Amino acid sequence: MRLTQFVGLSPKAKKYIEDNCKKDFIEVFKNSVLDKSYTMLIKEPGNKTYGMFEEEIQLFNYELKDGSTLKEIEQASPWASGPVIFTCLENKASKRIGEWTDKEIDGML
Repeated sequence: MRLTQFVGLSPKAKKYIEDNCKKDFIEVFKNSVLDKSYTMLIKEPGNKTYGMFEEEIQLFNYELKDGSTLKEIEQASPWASGPVIFTCLENKASKRIGEWTDKEIDGML
């Protein structure tokens, strides 16, 4: 079967945004009593990439603690019965962060 497989960000990239990006603090109340609280990364819709059948895949921009932005970009899309899409992060100076290694990509195919 042919299909698009979206892998997304590497574990290194996910750790980087977890450690360096701004987060919102969310509190959930039920009947005026705090039920739970958690933090959520601040991210906005960014670029889009497209799969084998032109299906739209939303990528995101992440806000860093210093106010700058990282954007998620497509790093590679090798073929394995369809494209397998790997993404990484890119800063304003076009420096890539959290790229997948060739070995990691090969191991996912």
